[in-house]
Amino acid sequence: MSAAPSLGDSQWGKVPRAIVRDESLSCGALRCFVLVSSYADGVTRVAEASQARLARDLAISRRSAQRLLDELASRGWITVRHRLRTRGSWGVNAYLVAPFPLVTRDAQEQARAARIGPEVHDGDAR
Repeated sequence: MSAAPSLGDSQWGKVPRAIVRDESLSCGALRCFVLVSSYADGVTRVAEASQARLARDLAISRRSAQRLLDELASRGWITVRHRLRTRGSWGVNAYLVAPFPLVTRDAQEQARAARIGPEVHDGDAR
């Protein structure tokens, strides 16, 4: 009998039950959250993965990955930190994975009604 394969932290992600129950979230966004959370550090909950990497892993276009990340951010499930390289070009984003939605229910309802999310500036919903 062989031993069970070892699952390192980078091979799986912990998903809060509340996100599965969030009916406003698309199935694609849920898949994206699971993937992002699999890249997240177990202590800080910060994930570093390029949009191209996420798109490859999800077998979708980079633009589709951006839309899913935007959906997650607008609903408060991730906080996006845009990073600027020293020479002025954009670097890999950092994503803070939330254990619960960081956007209030009122903001979610307004976003659903308007079909847009709250404006997010460097991770702070406004």
